[in-house]
Amino acid sequence: MIKQRLIVACLTIVVFGAGFAGGLWSEQHRPIPPPPAPLLGEFTSGQVPDKNAARAAAAQNSAKPYDRAKLREDIDKLKPQIEAYRHRLDELDREFNAGLVALLNGEQKQIYETKAAAFQKRRAENESKATAASLAPLSEEEIARLRQRPFENAFWIVSFSDRLERTTKDLKLDAAQTAELKRLLQARREKYLALVDSTPPPTFKLTSLATAVQRLLDHPVSTPAAQAKPAPRN
Repeated sequence: MIKQRLIVACLTIVVFGAGFAGGLWSEQHRPIPPPPAPLLGEFTSGQVPDKNAARAAAAQNSAKPYDRAKLREDIDKLKPQIEAYRHRLDELDREFNAGLVALLNGEQKQIYETKAAAFQKRRAENESKATAASLAPLSEEEIARLRQRPFENAFWIVSFSDRLERTTKDLKLDAAQTAELKRLLQARREKYLALVDSTPPPTFKLTSLATAVQRLLDHPVSTPAAQAKPAPRN
């Protein structure tokens, strides 16, 4: 089942991030609390995965060039399912954010709105940069990262202890608010896992790559992997 594959991928990210997380813990002199629910709890130990390490590992697995025509064909065929999956993810985010805002007092809402505005600004800047690079073909490493990204995003939803702690601190939540936030995060995780479990594996893996399908050209950016020209893979 895809849920099992998702959990294995999340654990892989945790392993790569172990060294980084240990250093972070020592520097801050305080542990991050374990996940509120038992799923992955015995493996995470409060460690924060290093996305760069996971992406580097994904790039190392890109010795063979991707069959770009096949990827475009798969994305085109699965487009309705991919769009439905991403639409449902957006719904889950809106539900969670609405529940979080409902917990806050006036001062906390101001903090939340300031942080939300900063996030939207960064997102707009990133989208602007992506638009500027929209005509550049994806490199093999970029394809590998985009295929890995759904698993990275899944980790932060499934193992949410870091977000629970950071949100509590940033918004200055009291004990009752923190308990309700934990409930909201648990509810979103359960809904998310149900969504992933009902999503065919190809759809899940291609959700991020589909956003850059126009850059899946037949002539990738020159890389050592691309220059080797071994047999293509799917």
